[in-house]
Amino acid sequence: MSDDFDDVSRAVLRARADRLRATPDEDASDSTYWVAAFGLGDERFSVSLPEMLAVLPLTAVTPVPLAPNAVLGMLRFQGALIPALSLASMLVGRAVRRDPVALVIVSSTSGRVVALDCEQIPGVIGIDPSRVAIARDGVSEPFVELTAEDGEPINLLDVDVLLTEGAAFGSG
Repeated sequence: MSDDFDDVSRAVLRARADRLRATPDEDASDSTYWVAAFGLGDERFSVSLPEMLAVLPLTAVTPVPLAPNAVLGMLRFQGALIPALSLASMLVGRAVRRDPVALVIVSSTSGRVVALDCEQIPGVIGIDPSRVAIARDGVSEPFVELTAEDGEPINLLDVDVLLTEGAAFGSG
């Protein structure tokens, strides 16, 4: 993978991040749960838009020697150093199909900010909020599987659960 991230790719990332941050109109937000969706191997994962802060190129990461497998390295985001984590390593048993190209910067409800790698730049899709509520009811796993409005299965990440120490490093 090249260390250079060309201007066109940066412009695409900025435009998509701006679209993802944009608030949907009020009528649509009542009937749709908006997520940023991306591929990981043969599966599709997503994070809710309120949890997503940005999308950056993977080249922004500085490797950390002797770090656990789930830690890709560190990067600077809005003046702070944050960890970049391998989502496939965190979700033990998941495989990637191609090298990750982007980082999704997410925040937990406690305010912890991390970057998760993904194989493609995320796109926005809608999910019926009742499906989300039913799928998450009583579940304390890092993700739940449900069906998106396009009829395809999607795994909705729970950033808070994902970032607990046991889930984050495959030890729990």
